[in-house]
Amino acid sequence: MYLPLRFLLLMLLVRSVEIASGFSCNAGDPLILCRLSGTELDAARRIVDSWDVRHDSPETIRLALKFVDDFPQSPFLHWAYDHAARAAFIIGDARAMDWAILSLRFRPENPALHLLVAQKLESQNSTRQAGDHALEALLQVENLYSRRGSYAMDFPGEADLVVSCAMLLARIAFAGGPPIWNEDQRVQVLARVVRQLVPVLQASRTALSKFQSDMSRDSPSAAQFLLAAIANREVPPKNSAGRVSEAPAKHAIEFRRVVAELGRRPIRTPSFSTYAGSASCGNAGCHVAYDRSWRGSGMSRMSGSSVPLLPKPGSYQVGDLTIALRESPTTIRLQRQGRVPQSYRIVLTIGAIWEQAFATLVAGFPVVLPVQYNRKLEKWETYGFESDETKRARVDEFALHKVSHLIPANAKAFFDECAQCHATRVKRIARPPGGDVLEHGIGCEACHGPSRSHAVQKQKGRRGRTFLPKTKVDFDAICLPCHTHTSVFRRGNAGALNFSGLVFPFAPNVARRSLDEYSEEAFFQDGRLKRATFIGEAVRRTKCFQLGGAGCGKCHRMHQDRNASAGQKEKLLRYEPESDLFCTSCHKDLKTPAQAEKHSLHRANTAGGKAVKCLSCHMPKIMEAPSGQIASHEFDSVPDAVALRVAPSAFSCGLGECHKNRSTAWFDAQLQARKHK
Repeated sequence: MYLPLRFLLLMLLVRSVEIASGFSCNAGDPLILCRLSGTELDAARRIVDSWDVRHDSPETIRLALKFVDDFPQSPFLHWAYDHAARAAFIIGDARAMDWAILSLRFRPENPALHLLVAQKLESQNSTRQAGDHALEALLQVENLYSRRGSYAMDFPGEADLVVSCAMLLARIAFAGGPPIWNEDQRVQVLARVVRQLVPVLQASRTALSKFQSDMSRDSPSAAQFLLAAIANREVPPKNSAGRVSEAPAKHAIEFRRVVAELGRRPIRTPSFSTYAGSASCGNAGCHVAYDRSWRGSGMSRMSGSSVPLLPKPGSYQVGDLTIALRESPTTIRLQRQGRVPQSYRIVLTIGAIWEQAFATLVAGFPVVLPVQYNRKLEKWETYGFESDETKRARVDEFALHKVSHLIPANAKAFFDECAQCHATRVKRIARPPGGDVLEHGIGCEACHGPSRSHAVQKQKGRRGRTFLPKTKVDFDAICLPCHTHTSVFRRGNAGALNFSGLVFPFAPNVARRSLDEYSEEAFFQDGRLKRATFIGEAVRRTKCFQLGGAGCGKCHRMHQDRNASAGQKEKLLRYEPESDLFCTSCHKDLKTPAQAEKHSLHRANTAGGKAVKCLSCHMPKIMEAPSGQIASHEFDSVPDAVALRVAPSAFSCGLGECHKNRSTAWFDAQLQARKHK
């Protein structure tokens, strides 16, 4: 009776999360119903009705599987399998786990389903796999919702989800029998649990009650340990016996006192005066070589009034729009057929690697013009009235001049959407949409941290303290916020936008939107991310990133030596052209050609002499970018039967440079043959 009741309670939690995260539109419909039409919409409505209205689990399963059969290439297969799995968990259907794993195969960003799977695995004594799924759920909640500083509940049920994951992980950490983590790993796991629990327990009385009941009923020793760690804001170190110290029962900590104390702790205020500017690094004669390499990179030219124009002055035609560019003074004149031409003075250029956009002043503040130049394709592009995969309308390029003292509601204001990733030390002013930047471009201190104290100490002949990114965590905290399309930069105290004193060590306070907010155009049918703007989301999906050493700094570096190739300098690559070193530096058992051939079931060289690299299968060039097709960053993703079945037009072997002219039947035969080798 215990397990079914437990799952039923969890399903109530999951349902509240699902409904709240559905971003309902008309008449309370989930977001998916706003994206479908015709028979696919009717089929989806029947699933929603059986699940949300009638709570008919067997019928939900039948309708969900029928949806999969009727629409095998639908971009919403993850949604159908998700409903089948949830319904099956409730009634104890043995197929529930298979459907849950399939749903996560298509869309792994689903913390509630990860928790369901973790609880089921724990009941089956598969503690290692249960821990992996619970950690993944906790990581996804941490990534999606920012809790630095004050905490606001983001959706009903989130607090219960965090507490459930935390207690499950604590039970595993203190379970009898062979440990599934070594001591260092256990400290890391519990530190993550503590970091998640603290703001939830501060903000939610429901979470307090749930945690208290779990403490007394479920695993008192684990809960008391967590409470001790929360009180100290850190996981206690190892004791003399080499084990993590556990909270002694005789010194149990009173729960409400601990949480009350947490609310009184002061929040550090970030300082704007601790930044010196990149000029202080190179001009002082200390870091001349690094300064030279930085100035030659695109990062130094991410924005600015002095960044050279990529397009040559002249007249260009894009559909019925005529673009006339003048360099002196720098202006753009836009004329659409049948409309009065308008001229705009360029006050900032934005970007210099793949594309370049332009900002003009509206109401005294920089607003981005809805035209840009594609450097790689050497052509102009317009945003038009429909933007990227969010389907958000852009402002009419002729509307900017109409009201001189107001900015159109859907205009792209520089300080709202650009500055945080195109400038260093940005301070945001709420109204009107303006702000202040230390310097345009990604300067030294965007990666190395505020350095005024360092510079002052060096002038005095002392070794000043500065931050140098060395670890995977360092690099990821610095790079990923801007290379993750779903990032939302939160304003800190005093308007700090892309830096903070609240987060290690100065990185920005960033939340993430759910991928469910984006249309199906952002994904291949098998769930892989299609657009290059989602590189951060793609790399976060991979086990190499989550559990291994793969991170931004592993493959890329900001400073290139003078002997680096053009490709290395442009993409900031470490190992090109020996790209296998990306992988074999960790996977040392695949270094030799014989080892690689056995692993990949491909010869080391094709008939034409082209080498088959690790990246040929694990990073195929299938993501759409302004420069064309670029490498996917979902390293774990390899050609399989699911991709072949639901996304034959985007099958990585065919889209890559190897098997472009092969048929789907040929791919299927090859996959079947390799299964038996």
